[in-house]
Amino acid sequence: MTVAGSRANEAPASTLRRQGAALAQPGSPLRGKTIVIDPGHNGQNYAHAAEINRLVDAGTLKKPCDTTGTETNSGYTEAEYNLDVALRLRKMLRRDGARIILTRTTNDGWGPCITERAAIGNLAQAAVAISIHADGGPSSGRGFHVR
Repeated sequence: MTVAGSRANEAPASTLRRQGAALAQPGSPLRGKTIVIDPGHNGQNYAHAAEINRLVDAGTLKKPCDTTGTETNSGYTEAEYNLDVALRLRKMLRRDGARIILTRTTNDGWGPCITERAAIGNLAQAAVAISIHADGGPSSGRGFHVR
């Protein structure tokens, strides 16, 4: 399982515990809850087309491991934006006492695949997983969404 931005980084349970250490607030409804935040895509996905296009079993269908995401006309990538939102969200949720685990903490790697991101949440026994994407483009007309 991969937690950071590099496929070479294996994440034992102790790493998940360290990464999720909360700055707990007494009486917060999130105190002690584990939340996984998945900042969609990754900064180097474009350089790993074969890896991210590999089909994986997503339960009811086979789909690509990951995609490159979109970007603005000026080159600000969805991966960059998603990570920024995720890091800000992590800070806010930690203040409320939640234990936060990110599926990636940098924008330097590729992946992890959708199946690995789900495994991170399952291994952490997360109360909830938040997947952040900044969908967009001329044909889709969609904007930022969190699932």
